[in-house]
Amino acid sequence: MQQNSNLNNQIKIIWPNLIVGFSDVKFWQYKWIKHGYCSRYIIPMIQYFQAAVRVSTMMTNLTDYMDVSGGVHPSNHTSYSESHIRQTIFNLVGPNIDVFMSCMVNRTGHVLLKEVYLCLDRRVTHFIPCPGPVKSNLCGVSNNIFLPTF
Repeated sequence: MQQNSNLNNQIKIIWPNLIVGFSDVKFWQYKWIKHGYCSRYIIPMIQYFQAAVRVSTMMTNLTDYMDVSGGVHPSNHTSYSESHIRQTIFNLVGPNIDVFMSCMVNRTGHVLLKEVYLCLDRRVTHFIPCPGPVKSNLCGVSNNIFLPTF
């Protein structure tokens, strides 16, 4: 991927590392191993990251999309229910698409939205219901989920 400077530059913009102590490349390696490696026979690594770029153009930026009137706004002071966050995402991907969210608890005890999981078809062009159970750290029924600012 480092040899493909155009793809590398696009990924830096849409999928930057936000974990302290990780480089972008280390973060991307982690994501490939966790999410992409199992699909390597269907979609090779370069195509996996090209698909990430394609998906980003389908969605713009999920955070930006959610930050609409009545949506979910990044804030360290305003929290949302899981159902409100899901409904905001459904407005983007459609109501029959599975949306799995992963949360974490920070040092002050706040529940933070960490990841959103969506499934795509094999051509990586359309969102689809996920074919099987997705392991995730569900956010529970918390009405106090924060989408932190960076």
